[in-house]
Amino acid sequence: MTVIHADLHTHTHHSDGVLSPAELLARAIEVDLRVLSVTDHDTTDAVEPLTLAAENTSVAIVPGVELSTTWEKKEVHLLGYWIDPAYEPLIEALAKIRGERFTRAEKIVDRLKDQQITLDLDAIREATPGGLIGRPHIADAMVDGGYVPDRNAAFDGYLADGLPAVSPKNFLTPQEGIALLREAGGFVSVAHPGATRILSDLEILSAWGLQGVEVWHPHHAYGVVQKLSAAADDLGLVPTGGSDYHGFDGNRTVFGRFGLTEERYYALADAPR
Repeated sequence: MTVIHADLHTHTHHSDGVLSPAELLARAIEVDLRVLSVTDHDTTDAVEPLTLAAENTSVAIVPGVELSTTWEKKEVHLLGYWIDPAYEPLIEALAKIRGERFTRAEKIVDRLKDQQITLDLDAIREATPGGLIGRPHIADAMVDGGYVPDRNAAFDGYLADGLPAVSPKNFLTPQEGIALLREAGGFVSVAHPGATRILSDLEILSAWGLQGVEVWHPHHAYGVVQKLSAAADDLGLVPTGGSDYHGFDGNRTVFGRFGLTEERYYALADAPR
């Protein structure tokens, strides 16, 4: 059985997860992880409390973020590792993206009214500990309001890309995002490219300065892992991996099962940044 040493893709309640940084750390200790990166969407607010909580434990913390970018109507999520959360241009860019996320949430809630779904945006915001509203939070409000039975139904019927209620995204381009994360001292990988179907775009992302590719992820079947591993070899990208854990009981079994072995982690840690 493969022993996972490092999970480099996790979320807390500072974005769309449900756990506090301390709770996430406690679960990492439970599954015997040695390295953990918190990669909340478009915020680094969890990095400091997680790092403080991990002092005097067996878990090393890699400061991270999952940066939202858009390109040719595609959403490309970039994972930045070993970033400096205090880098001012990064702070400013993340604040702008969070503002655009809230504007987008306003538009989605407004469009849902045309489909006889009325939600209280202020209540959604108050129920979001990190203040970063995304479609999962809107989906939860739809469940709470009795409009749909669960999150999946909310996305399938209303919130998936291309459906009438969904407002287009207007974030940084991947080229801008890669440059920003590298300027912040980070190593940049692309998140779940198999799930987002951007395998064919890895070559151009690599030309823009991408350094890694997330190979091991719960949504990557064996065949996808093989293709991504081959693409990493061909393009000189470093394989990365993580569980994309959000703290829900339903996906707790992925935690501790997806990520990097010790050997693969140190190959990444020793890679140029």
